[in-house]
Amino acid sequence: FSGKDKNINLFLKWISGKDNTDDPNPAFSVFTSGMKSFKGWATGTKITVYSYDDFKKMKVPYLILIGDKDPIYKRGTHNQLVDKYKKINPNITCELVNGTHGFPIQQSEDTNERLVSFFLNK
Repeated sequence: FSGKDKNINLFLKWISGKDNTDDPNPAFSVFTSGMKSFKGWATGTKITVYSYDDFKKMKVPYLILIGDKDPIYKRGTHNQLVDKYKKINPNITCELVNGTHGFPIQQSEDTNERLVSFFLNK
């Protein structure tokens, strides 16, 4: 990787916790291609971040899955975060998943089972 591609690989390494340069998982190839062609960052695309007040007001069932090694959250606070979400609204189901921020790729079968179970039981 070089230039922009190198930055993409650094991002993938950070998000997944490993070097993905030669990863045979096709999801990483698709994600890498998407990162190379996505223009949203340059055009000012905004990502919605919900506040705890927003979560308190939600009236529909809501599933939050958090990777237990997700680098976005301070190390050692993942369980506290799950407990916090569970307490702020009875409509929220919050679970800790084995993996980093990339757990849907790392633990795809487990993630799919959790999603299907959530939708079938709500």
